Amino acid sequence: MENSHTHATSLHHCHVHKLKAVLYILHSLSHFLAIVAIFYYRAIFFLDKAGFKLIPFLLWFVLFAAELLLSFIWFLKQPFYWWPVTRTVFTESLPKDEKLPGIDIFICTTDPKKEPTFEVMNTVISAMSLDYPAEKLSVYLSDDGGASVTLNGGIMLKQFVLGLILRSQRRQVRAGNSLKKDRNTLLEKYKAFKLRVQRKSVADEINDDSKRSAQDHPSNVQVIDGKVMEEDTATNPEHVVMPSLLRISATLSNSPCILVLDCDMYCNDSISARQAMCFYLDPKISPTLGWVQYPQVYHNVNKNDIYDTQMRFLWKAFWPGADGLQGPVISGTNFYVSRKALYGINIYDGNEIIKEAKNILGPSTEFIKSLRQNDMPSEIKHSELCTAPVQEVQYLASCTYEENTKWGEGAGFWYKSVVEDAMTGYMLQSKGWRSVYLNPPRPQFLGSATTNLDEYLIQFTRWISGLAEIGLSKYCPLVYSPSRMQLFHRISSSWVVLYSFDFIAVWCFVTIPLISFLYGVSLYPKVSDPFFIAFGFVFISSLVKHLCEVVDTGGSVRTWLNEQRIWKIKSLTCFGYGVADCVMAKLGLREASFIPTNKAEDSNKANLYAMGKYDFSTSNMFLVPLVSAVSLNLCCFVGGVARVIGVGNWEEMFSQGILSLYGLIISYPVLEAMFVRQDKGCIPLSATLTSSVFVVLLFIFGRFIF
Repeated sequence: MENSHTHATSLHHCHVHKLKAVLYILHSLSHFLAIVAIFYYRAIFFLDKAGFKLIPFLLWFVLFAAELLLSFIWFLKQPFYWWPVTRTVFTESLPKDEKLPGIDIFICTTDPKKEPTFEVMNTVISAMSLDYPAEKLSVYLSDDGGASVTLNGGIMLKQFVLGLILRSQRRQVRAGNSLKKDRNTLLEKYKAFKLRVQRKSVADEINDDSKRSAQDHPSNVQVIDGKVMEEDTATNPEHVVMPSLLRISATLSNSPCILVLDCDMYCNDSISARQAMCFYLDPKISPTLGWVQYPQVYHNVNKNDIYDTQMRFLWKAFWPGADGLQGPVISGTNFYVSRKALYGINIYDGNEIIKEAKNILGPSTEFIKSLRQNDMPSEIKHSELCTAPVQEVQYLASCTYEENTKWGEGAGFWYKSVVEDAMTGYMLQSKGWRSVYLNPPRPQFLGSATTNLDEYLIQFTRWISGLAEIGLSKYCPLVYSPSRMQLFHRISSSWVVLYSFDFIAVWCFVTIPLISFLYGVSLYPKVSDPFFIAFGFVFISSLVKHLCEVVDTGGSVRTWLNEQRIWKIKSLTCFGYGVADCVMAKLGLREASFIPTNKAEDSNKANLYAMGKYDFSTSNMFLVPLVSAVSLNLCCFVGGVARVIGVGNWEEMFSQGILSLYGLIISYPVLEAMFVRQDKGCIPLSATLTSSVFVVLLFIFGRFIF
């Protein structure tokens, strides 16, 4: 551990959790040895030709294939655990404000009906309030849907902010009741601003938005200049169309660092920019630093978090381990990224000519000039770059500008992927860039999480489709060449894009062993067989390790149980649908789609979530597979236990009985919604009846086979 003197002169410190790393490595090794024993046990069965029977052979073969698939996905995940680190920053060691680099802030929105305009404006206000030199901040608001409500909200925001600035200029130092009066006045002005935005939003939606097309509309660039002080200390929010933000901002502010925020992810603390600069201004790490990733934390997640919307496994377990390798991939929002890294070309120091810049980045003279001036002081950039003609700015914002260039594939954000954030991150890391993960005690950003099952599964289906697209392409981190990723980082990154394929194995495990249990066909070793220990160890140690991981990251037994449940729900539903959507897109049967998550509140769904009850008011597309699997489990458990009691072969069927019992415990919320609950979030009878038809067909098929 470094001493206090070292901390006082350094910008950040990286702490390696060596004991935790050793324990994880030992677990990986023991788990691997148990898997080898299982594979050996399966191999003995396949080599025993004397006892060959076609039906047991096929069942064992499918089950073995599922075990191979799960083991492969498990192996890809292990490097996440082998070198976990946490980072601490020392903002007091930063240079003076005039030496800090500029920061451009990109805020993205798409649909004002699902992403309320007032909440978007709140995010803009929070970004403008960062503890950073105001003349070095530029805020850009991008509306992919081209809604007039967003632009009008920005104009009203300008009026609100200008009023506050003018008031602060006139205000002298005050204390006591005067401060309280100022605070009350500010709250009144804020409430009035909120009311104006909400009224205008309703009017705009009625009058204008029905005429627009979110998929096809011209670019519209508006600069809302909040400059009111002689020192030019106000920020400039700009309304542009993605993915043109990178090009537009280069000709207006051209800051070397960019903060990317979702429209509902507001700045909860004002110090994140200075924290990020503790890495960008450190010469030991800055030459290869592509981005600084912060976690996504949500203000509306209750203590139960039944849907695991906080994604504890990612933000608290995996990304600290990824930081010990080459860093986490870009994760949607809350990251400070280097502009130079996004350009995808070698930029020489000073004013050297950029090699083949126009072939890669396009013909704009203003944009090419900005590449040479990226490291200039803010006051020079302001005088030289902000004079770009309006026509040039509109040209840079248009989609036609990208023709015959590398934009979207090799330069800028890889926005042609459904998960453009992950794709961009992997491609930057393959070029040698690394990232760091910073998770300070106080959350720097807070957002709104999805708190109902329907939106949650839709969201994950979209993510899985995009990740699977990467996993099935030549850009899969495991096989992509040339790549400058570290070996272990390639392995762990491949887990991110391939882990959804475990739905195939999960479906095998929720059908074959359970139906075999019902009909008395043993697929696992007897309790007295030494190989039973290997199977038992893999099953129990996986659950115990997950529990220890949850507790270590601040969770509880209930958190662990909820994560087990939501993993099963996703494996039975959105994982398969996401992969299917990806395959269909690759076959040209449909285009990969982007569906924004609904952030508007629903009181009924919110009440169920607050009570810790699963809301199953979703489509049969999600319900039927889930209810079918649970119904099958219930019937097989009851019938299998009855058979074991009658025949007395519990030693042979013990493993399958335990597997079935575990499935019922995990599926308790589904059973409750099927047979007990009568509220609006229960499982409708139609879904239960439809699922029953599938279960009966499986039983008939099983009866015919066995």
